[in-house]
Amino acid sequence: MQNEIIYGPTLAGEEDVYLFREGTHRRIYDFLGAHPLEHEGRPGVLFALWAPGAKDVYVMGDFNCTTWSPFLQDFLQLTNYRDSRQGFGVQASWPADKWWARIPIDHAFVSKDVHVHSRVVGTPASSDHLPIIFEISAAK
Repeated sequence: MQNEIIYGPTLAGEEDVYLFREGTHRRIYDFLGAHPLEHEGRPGVLFALWAPGAKDVYVMGDFNCTTWSPFLQDFLQLTNYRDSRQGFGVQASWPADKWWARIPIDHAFVSKDVHVHSRVVGTPASSDHLPIIFEISAAK
């Protein structure tokens, strides 16, 4: 079954929207970002962001799936984002303490018109993942 993007469901209630617009919401993470959700009997993830008038969007994090995952490929096709890794090699980032077992599960996706100047995997920090470091510029 192919994945799809559905617009409409939200976790934000009227009070959430009011407090958010007022700038006093203290638990914005309860409705923005990624949240596991069942919609119309199908499991999935609700991803909500607030970006009115945004020209470019960047989505990054630990997706717990590799570059060659069919779910990730569906996500890129459906959103029209581009993997910032393109042109920079595999860049495996997990697990940080086992170089011989590393796979690329940490990602940074950008709008098609964003230029990625560089992208590298950083040195170990306080995580079981290695950081990804990239330099980008927005379209002019």
